[in-house]
Amino acid sequence: MKDMHDLIVVGGGPGGASAAERAASLGLRVLLFEKEAFPRYKPCGGAVSKQALSCLGGSIPRDLIENEIYGVRIKYKEKTVEAMENERLAILVDRGAFDHYVLERARKAGAEVRHERIRDFVEEEGRVRVISQGGQEYTGIFAVIAEGAHGKLKYKVRDREARDKNGMCLVTEIGMEDGERPKVPANMLEIQFGVTRMGYGWIFPHKRHYSVGMGGLASKISKPRTAFANFLQANNFPPETPFKGHAIPFGWHKKKPLGKRVLLCGDAGGFVDTFFGEGIAYALRSGQIAAECIAGALTKPALDLTPYIKACRSEFSVNLKYSYILSRMIDRYPHLLFSLFVSQDKYVKAFLEIPKGKSNYKKVFFNILKDSTLSLPLIALKERRSPGQAASRP
Repeated sequence: MKDMHDLIVVGGGPGGASAAERAASLGLRVLLFEKEAFPRYKPCGGAVSKQALSCLGGSIPRDLIENEIYGVRIKYKEKTVEAMENERLAILVDRGAFDHYVLERARKAGAEVRHERIRDFVEEEGRVRVISQGGQEYTGIFAVIAEGAHGKLKYKVRDREARDKNGMCLVTEIGMEDGERPKVPANMLEIQFGVTRMGYGWIFPHKRHYSVGMGGLASKISKPRTAFANFLQANNFPPETPFKGHAIPFGWHKKKPLGKRVLLCGDAGGFVDTFFGEGIAYALRSGQIAAECIAGALTKPALDLTPYIKACRSEFSVNLKYSYILSRMIDRYPHLLFSLFVSQDKYVKAFLEIPKGKSNYKKVFFNILKDSTLSLPLIALKERRSPGQAASRP
């Protein structure tokens, strides 16, 4: 058919754009739909890990980088621990500019990009029909849904999550001249545990502003406006500062990321690190894997997209599983485990190997479990002797 595309991608964020770029570079005829013109505002801390950058060849244009991060400051109640690395851990970017760059890579690779909202799709024999808000229909042999956490199309492929399987982040940008708090070192991220369940608060120093936010289990943030105002005030920022909210699909709860001719990528597939809230790396990589699997399926007589599940499991699903388990464990015993976490910088350094792509949550989880057989009882004993410091959930 003249108007048949090999692949239709719905969503132009990192997951969809990376799928379109890889597919086009493999010679596929690709049509990508994004509902908004880029660059556009995206509520996000703007940290792009070394692991995420590796999906883009290891670097991006210098003018997109607002800061380079080599260390982290971790806080829990009155305790603080800092760790610095000799190599870069992450960069800070404006997400609107970053997403625009990734989308333009797809366009330059040969993908056709249209700014149009898609309201439905139908899987049929030999094709997928994609239907726009205005009723226009487009056809492709396969489709990738990468519309993010707020899109509804993914629920035609998989079930909705239980409420306790979703996170929420609240974020704002505050000029560095505003507020009276001590500045975060220019090359460090500040992360504060204990401000929300299964999450943390953050202060990230960009070029001219701080990204200030908090994220955690959505079902436990009953009054987001009040909770965020309290966090701002505790850090000497104006509590009335406007903010934006965004859903975070916690990454491991056995989501089904594929239909017969449709694959889910990025947030739509639930590929998010529950502990750090990292989604960019998994969006980029899942999009690339989806494109490679679709290109492979086009060369075979029998329709089979299950290699997508196998490849995702091999590369990152175990990591996402243990990020979820570790977050749940910390939520159950917050004071004991956070106290252990900030007691020695070796635990912080172990976690920093994950965004560098040099370690994973499974390894860190079992190392903490092994080390804590002695440490946790000692911490628990200390807490029992200090009545005002009993373990409690944040």
